[in-house]
Amino acid sequence: MSKLGEIAVVGAVCLMACLWVEFASAQVQQAVGDEPVPQHEAPVHEIGRGEFFKPFDQAGVGGADTLPGGPFSLVYRNADIATVINQVLGEHLQTDFTIAPDVQGQVTLRMQDVATRGDALQNLRDVLAPLSISLIDRGDFIAVVRGGGQQQGASVILTPGQAAPAGAGVAMLSLEQAHPSDVETLLNALGTGAQVVLADDQRQVIVVRGEAAALTAASEALALMDVDWLDEISTSLIPLQSTAPSDLIQDIEPLLGPYASTIELIALDRISALAVLSARPNGIALVERWVRELDQPRRASSNPRQLVYTVRHADPEELVSAVRELLGYGQYGGVYGGNASGVNTGSASRSSQSSSQSYNDEDRLQISAVPSQNKIIARGPEARISEVRDLVELLDQPRAQVSIEAAIISVSLQDEFRFGVNWGAAPSEQIDVRFADNADGTAASVFPGFSATYLNTDIEATLNMLDAVTEIEVISRPNVMALHNQQAELQVGDQVPVITQSAVSVTNPDAPIVNQTAYRDTGVILSVTPHVRAGGIVEIDITQEVSSVVQTSSSGIDSPTIRQRRITSTLLVPSGQSVALGGLIATTRTTNERGVPVLRELPVVGRVFGSDSESVDRTELVILLKPTVITDPSQPSDVWLALPAALERLRLRLEEFQ
Repeated sequence: MSKLGEIAVVGAVCLMACLWVEFASAQVQQAVGDEPVPQHEAPVHEIGRGEFFKPFDQAGVGGADTLPGGPFSLVYRNADIATVINQVLGEHLQTDFTIAPDVQGQVTLRMQDVATRGDALQNLRDVLAPLSISLIDRGDFIAVVRGGGQQQGASVILTPGQAAPAGAGVAMLSLEQAHPSDVETLLNALGTGAQVVLADDQRQVIVVRGEAAALTAASEALALMDVDWLDEISTSLIPLQSTAPSDLIQDIEPLLGPYASTIELIALDRISALAVLSARPNGIALVERWVRELDQPRRASSNPRQLVYTVRHADPEELVSAVRELLGYGQYGGVYGGNASGVNTGSASRSSQSSSQSYNDEDRLQISAVPSQNKIIARGPEARISEVRDLVELLDQPRAQVSIEAAIISVSLQDEFRFGVNWGAAPSEQIDVRFADNADGTAASVFPGFSATYLNTDIEATLNMLDAVTEIEVISRPNVMALHNQQAELQVGDQVPVITQSAVSVTNPDAPIVNQTAYRDTGVILSVTPHVRAGGIVEIDITQEVSSVVQTSSSGIDSPTIRQRRITSTLLVPSGQSVALGGLIATTRTTNERGVPVLRELPVVGRVFGSDSESVDRTELVILLKPTVITDPSQPSDVWLALPAALERLRLRLEEFQ
């Protein structure tokens, strides 16, 4: 074979080898393409079924607290809260989160070179705090809810059954067995005082808002409902139209027959509904059928009925007067209880001077109060008695209480405060000026003697802020509790005698002078009357006086001069927020004389041996107030007391079926 032929053969072999390699490569690629999808990608196909969208990898973040994508910076101006939260938590922190439906609004945010997860969350919390929005971090997941912060209480994570710490305002609880959406309706109806703000079945968490006692009650209720056998119990919440829940239960229970031991009925008088728990699914349909039959308007009856109502919160005589006024019978109510048996032994008569006399209208409705037994009794047609019962239950509500924390301080006016305390000069994250003399913070041509400013911070923080800038003296730190529409007064000081009138005989020159003396209260006097309005607003009638006694120098009257600084005002303050009242400035001039005794008194040359100096001390009296409406969730409702026993009875019945 010639050399040319050998080269051709070698080229052909090489060409065949290349073709085989390409064919083999194609077969390998085809084989790879035919392989099934790896198992770890399966969760991608389960997004639509409510699985975690971005599961949080604790192993990748813990320890160093570094961000998966490294440091980041961002700037938002008037951006939607959901957009900002998704950018920070979802994109940069790559953590799973959920946002409560009531979290809405716009924020302005700037983050620069944020390198750790903790810094990112703290920056976001600082931006959302003025909007009363909290981040509750469970580690693998973050809940964004409204509530919490300095004024609404701290955000905490609890396990069902765990007590909430003092000062808590929002709590997140993780459930293991029950679904949050299944227990949400029942928990809201229990009357624990806590409100469900987020129920997330995907992450098995429920977030509740309220005071610490209410959060504890909700936690204990969830501990009862978070059981593995709760799914076997059928529940229903049936609204009622015409019948009181407690009365309807008495009518239905005898009609349940053999199902009575497997059905628990709980009256929800607060929302006029009936909670039904059944160990058998068909028990719900049975109760609903009887409710449709029995929840009917009362038929008019001419037979008189009686009502004996035990008053829990209001004054019985005031209730009787109010009910008669509402029903159009005037303000005259009778009072039984003239003897030990509580029976009226005297004749009834109408009098405009007393509300304790019986009065009958044309429908023969009689209603009276028994103050000694704290009861109201009524007798009349069935329709009228039903109307009276509804009105009394509506009016017999606990009166709100208001805790008023106050601080009376004297601020030394010097340097930047020489014209008075300028709240607008304080750091913006501590003080939120709602009222000002002018928009730019400058004083008008006529400087006011009184001003009021809302504060975002608490009183203690305000005192620390002022103490860092100037000298302050805390005159008093009272804390009083007052009922709605009732006056509370606090006084620390002395009663000073003051001559108000002098008399002397005009016929007898030797007669002594007779003085009439009155005593005047001095010192620190605080008088407040709170009025609770809708939406957590407290209207406060306040009178604050700080007075002292000095020697009279303007006249020869033998009585002291009372120097006082006094504020009388009416304010509208949101519950839990502080307000500052100030502008009462006092100036004290002191002359100091120094020198050599005797010599400094010599004429002409006396000045050489002494000196005179004058000091001016200007102070402003500032009153800080923080009203907080106090509710009483620690008093459990009848529903809350009935739930544990009802669930226990159903559990025993379920064990019998197994």
